Amino acid sequence: MPSASHLRTASAWILFPASLLFLARVESRSDDEGIVVVLVLLLTFALGYLHPRRAWLWSLTGWSVPAADLLFRAPIPAALHIPGPLLLCAFMTAIGLAGSYSAVLLRTLTRARLAR
Repeated sequence: MPSASHLRTASAWILFPASLLFLARVESRSDDEGIVVVLVLLLTFALGYLHPRRAWLWSLTGWSVPAADLLFRAPIPAALHIPGPLLLCAFMTAIGLAGSYSAVLLRTLTRARLAR
């Protein structure tokens, strides 16, 4: 019988590609960027809570957003001579890092609190 840790790890690795596809689909169908940002935060938070050792990897979930823009929409305009897709990748990585590492922090704090 697999342990709870193995189940959390397996569920995180199943949720990761599913969230990539889900975010790409939402980005290609929606014009509201706020919804996409909140979804990136929520999905990376869930992944970071499930498997905190890979929090850096879960932050790459947001990269499906610029990929969907490149595939399904017009090119993203450049700003200050920096290519638009690169700016969007950097922004989505920062949002993903915030979500996944805040989950790691919350998990650490709740475990420390329960250990008392």
